[in-house]
Amino acid sequence: MSKIATRATPVAAFSKALPSRRANLPNVCITFDDAFANLLNNALPALEHYQVPAAIFPVADNFGLLPRWEMPAGHPASTEMIMTTEQLVAVSKNPLIRIGSHTLTHPDLAKLQPDQLKVELIDSKRQLEQLLSGTVEGLALPFSSYNQEVVCMAQEAGYKRIYTLDPTLANPMSEDPVVGRFSMSPDTWKIEFVLTCAGAYSWFHYVRGLRHWIRKLPEDQATVLW
Repeated sequence: MSKIATRATPVAAFSKALPSRRANLPNVCITFDDAFANLLNNALPALEHYQVPAAIFPVADNFGLLPRWEMPAGHPASTEMIMTTEQLVAVSKNPLIRIGSHTLTHPDLAKLQPDQLKVELIDSKRQLEQLLSGTVEGLALPFSSYNQEVVCMAQEAGYKRIYTLDPTLANPMSEDPVVGRFSMSPDTWKIEFVLTCAGAYSWFHYVRGLRHWIRKLPEDQATVLW
């Protein structure tokens, strides 16, 4: 957070209105998926100290429990508790924090039937809005899995920003509701973190797209191209 506060312009999620950049520093928005309770003791004090806004995306049917969605064996987050409803309500009142949806049960949305998809998007939004007595405008896609049907149905449900894990720079003035993000973890190198905040890794999105396209080609064509 100290690096973001000094090397970037921290901005709030879900809004097209951006503050003026400080000395041409990049705008950076912080988001946390899943709403793990450890954010309250680890992230929140740092956010408040450096006055950095952030968004939290809880799974609406998983409060006060361990994660009930699929994770790789031994994943460190599998033993971390999710915030209770009381904790989420309390943190939502912090002026630095905004709350979005991470669906109802954290499924792979691209694999769902339309009726299941509708439940995941609409019911999670409705439950969170009733809990927080406010409007939920952002959606973080579980596993960053989506297709055009997911995007269209999310817009119909009332989401104005749809967050993926595609490593792309965001354009808040774009009419496209889909917003890319760069995933950060505790073991990220400091120099990599600084370069990511500066937008130095935005090219990786195009490399990954090329790799996905090549993998769809017949093996003989892929071998030649790759």
